[in-house]
Amino acid sequence: MIRGLECKRITQVAISAALLSGAVACGGSQSYAVPDTVCGKKVDAKLLGELLPSGESLKANSKNLGANESVCELSVDGTPTLHIDEIKQQAAVNAAAFAKSHPGRFANPEKARFGDDSVSADSAVLSVNSCPHQGKKSFYILDISLENTKPAQNAPLRTKLARFAASYLPVGAEAMGCGS
Repeated sequence: MIRGLECKRITQVAISAALLSGAVACGGSQSYAVPDTVCGKKVDAKLLGELLPSGESLKANSKNLGANESVCELSVDGTPTLHIDEIKQQAAVNAAAFAKSHPGRFANPEKARFGDDSVSADSAVLSVNSCPHQGKKSFYILDISLENTKPAQNAPLRTKLARFAASYLPVGAEAMGCGS
């Protein structure tokens, strides 16, 4: 009898541990694997996974809009979830002023602590960075936004979105020709 209870307890502990490790690894009830490369760029899968909702499938669509702009859109079960827009241009942009002029996208904007000039909001991040290229002064702009989220969901994701953007910034800048 004791052996049966002991075996049952060990089984319960093993199942609990397996479930807990699955939740920690996925950050939710995602049936899909979170990749470490998205739209041809290496990403931190753990940070990315924290931003993605539960679902069955994850798809990434990449569009190059010329030599100076690329867009990557991630969707879960066909619903747009995360949008990454990267631009290289010669005109500077003030991130805080841009965020304030677009309150629908940048709810509760605050200065972020990464990049040259960055703003983090409830569901979007904008980072403007110097990008010297072939002797010309230009700027690399990283614009990441969460799609199809409710306002109550966004505030807790703000820090996670900023952490993901900070980790993505050097990879994206290098891919746009702004590497060190």
